[in-house]
Amino acid sequence: MPAGHPAHALRSEAVPARDGVPDDAVLFDLVGDAQFVLIGEASHGTHEFYAARAAITRRLIEELGFCAVAVEADWPDAYRVNRYVRGQGGDSTAEEALRGFGRFPSWMWRNTEVLDFVAWLRGYNERVGGEPHARVGFYGLDLYSLYRSAEEVIEYLAGVDPAAAERARQRYGCFDRYGAEGQEYGLAAVPGTGEPCEQEALEQLVELQRRAVEFAGRDGLAAEDDLFYAERNARTVQGAERGELNVGQLVRERYGEACRLIGFTTYGGTVTAASDWGGPARRRVVRPGLPGSVEALFHDAGFHETGQVASMLRFDVAPDSARALRSALLHRAIGVVYRPRTERQSHYLRARVADQYDAVIHVESTTAVEPLETNALWEQAEAPETFPYAV
Repeated sequence: MPAGHPAHALRSEAVPARDGVPDDAVLFDLVGDAQFVLIGEASHGTHEFYAARAAITRRLIEELGFCAVAVEADWPDAYRVNRYVRGQGGDSTAEEALRGFGRFPSWMWRNTEVLDFVAWLRGYNERVGGEPHARVGFYGLDLYSLYRSAEEVIEYLAGVDPAAAERARQRYGCFDRYGAEGQEYGLAAVPGTGEPCEQEALEQLVELQRRAVEFAGRDGLAAEDDLFYAERNARTVQGAERGELNVGQLVRERYGEACRLIGFTTYGGTVTAASDWGGPARRRVVRPGLPGSVEALFHDAGFHETGQVASMLRFDVAPDSARALRSALLHRAIGVVYRPRTERQSHYLRARVADQYDAVIHVESTTAVEPLETNALWEQAEAPETFPYAV
């Protein structure tokens, strides 16, 4: 590695992050008085990322008083977990509470790391006591569960006003002409083609809001909680065609210095992912980071050669590294599908990491997260594919 190589800066300015988690003093100084801490990931199926996020989140809750966990998951499925961790609902175990995540890719949330965290959060809330609504909550950020959310609104209304539930059925019946997952509705609602069913969905949301005081006043805090859940589902149905948003960017734009963004990278290892959308979970071998990538830059810094398998760069106190990572470099992102044979075009993008995050945690070699339900394909990890790869 020649003198002046950017990897020199990373090696001198990064700090150890045992198992992907920085020391408390380093973490708390980074967070400061921020109200929001967004912890990202370089893939949806990596054990170390899930474990580190859980550990960091526990410290933020225990020591800094953070009171809500928001995850990249469907709102209705995550709210079932929310009820469990607050001591509500009908689930008696963390595993039962996670059964709402039954659709592809179920392993994103039905895995051993999330199971342990949900069980811990339930125990934490029980230890601190207080009213259920004041305990730490668990929420989903994904608001595109069209049909599931419509069903939840109807179910809620059936319990408080059967006539209102029947009106909701009539209004939401407009969506019956579209496919079971809602994609057809999204296509039908593209700009310039009109917005089918929007009026019906809006009418339902307005009625629910208009009667909010009446519904919430029936059984105290529990009724308020149920109403909140129903209203969010009604908003989901009404706004299902709005598309995807970059949450980190939106939070940064709105709250500025009141938020901290932490990212992850890895050079190689294994990952849980499917070969194609809707396919079974597989334990797949991750190719080494491409030359010129963020991942290769961390690898070239040579932390692994000293036994330091995980490191963190905090850009406000690492000026040379920040300068190097402010350039547009290749950066790998593995979703729920991993295609190593077309990895360059399928999984790499150009990113200015030092502008995107306040800090980045690099774990040199990572392992696949373990789903709660495994299969033969996952149990028998595949062998590395033979080079050369197509691009």
